[in-house]
Amino acid sequence: MAYIAVLGEAEQVDALQALLEEGGHRVTLVSSVEDLLTSPQSFQLLICHYPKGLRGQELTRLREEIDLPILVLGPAHSEPFVVQALKLGADGCLCEPYSPSELLARVQAYLRRYWEWSPEEARVPPELKGTTVIVHEELKLSPTERRLLEYLRQHAGNVVPREELCRHIWGTDAKERYTSLSICVHNLRKKLERDPHHPRYLMTKWGVGYYLSSEFKG
Repeated sequence: MAYIAVLGEAEQVDALQALLEEGGHRVTLVSSVEDLLTSPQSFQLLICHYPKGLRGQELTRLREEIDLPILVLGPAHSEPFVVQALKLGADGCLCEPYSPSELLARVQAYLRRYWEWSPEEARVPPELKGTTVIVHEELKLSPTERRLLEYLRQHAGNVVPREELCRHIWGTDAKERYTSLSICVHNLRKKLERDPHHPRYLMTKWGVGYYLSSEFKG
């Protein structure tokens, strides 16, 4: 099961929600960018439903603010629509008419590509539930991952903005580095978390940055 956010008007995405849930996923409907950024839920994929055309500024803001793969669903196929969606930050675009099987296959492809997801949800052994994580010296971290982890540790659970982390790691806070930071966080989660898809230690503050939870003891 993956956690998927669907951005769109409720009456237009009911069928989409039902399809994704039949595919074994948990779906949260959001009607605005603000609702998405303030949601306490962590997601693995964002689907933007734009049946009447792209919302350019909205899609650009989403790409700048979140670290998720974005799939755009649009009206009848139009090459300019697809090209614009990709240029504005979408990772993929699927236009009507499309079959339910094609949509579910694309969703699974994104989850495999970005999260190494599999239909069998990772489970934490009962004896480890409720415990804290301890990072031992033998844990093999890249220099970038180590700088990121050490800087977050220095901030004692406080949220560190993305631009500050980029300046610390690469010496620049250019937005082009946000993707590199997202990849670094993703790789570090795979080494720290029992289930990287549902992190307990390395957390995201939507639209702001990252922090270590109180459960982390490293």
